[in-house]
Amino acid sequence: MNYTLNRNKVYTMYIAGLRIGEIININIDDIDFSLKEVFIRDGKYSKDRVVPLGSIAEEYIHLWLRKGRKGVDINQKSLFLNFSYQKLTADMVRRRFKKYLELSNLDG
Repeated sequence: MNYTLNRNKVYTMYIAGLRIGEIININIDDIDFSLKEVFIRDGKYSKDRVVPLGSIAEEYIHLWLRKGRKGVDINQKSLFLNFSYQKLTADMVRRRFKKYLELSNLDG
C-alpha cells in the first residue's frame, strides 16, 4: 500500500476545510479520536477552535500513524510531513494544492 498516497488523501481532505496555516500546525496530539475532533490552534485572528474529524479522515490518519510514520523521529509531532519527514511549510501546501487543482481541471 502506498502510505504517501494515503497521507495525501488525508491532507487533501483537510485542505478543503482548513486554512493553510492551520493545516501545517496540526500535531498528532491535537487529534482526539474518542471525541472525533481536531484542535486547531492559532487559527484566523489567532483564535483556537475545534473541528469535527470525519470517519474517512480518521481512518486515513490511523493508517498513517500506524504504518506511514515508520522511521520518523518520535519527537516529530507534526501530523503532516514532507517526504523528508519534516514539518510542511505553507509554500509546500500551496504548491501541492495548485498541482491537485491543475490535475482535476478545476479553476483555483
